[in-house]
Amino acid sequence: MKLLFVCTDNFTRSVIAELCMKDLLRRVNNTSVHVASAGIRAASDIRLYPRALQPRCPIVQ
Repeated sequence: MKLLFVCTDNFTRSVIAELCMKDLLRRVNNTSVHVASAGIRAASDIRLYPRALQPRCPIVQ
């Protein structure tokens, strides 16, 4: 199975969702799901999202 998280810029929401899902799948030892993230806007300025440079999952600890 493939799972793609999509948001506007792929700097914050979809990246965090991807990392959280990968962490969850790792914890339950599921290797059959492939997870990725993407953005729909081609011209984005990552400087607007400084916290996105170091994403972490606030839910799964």
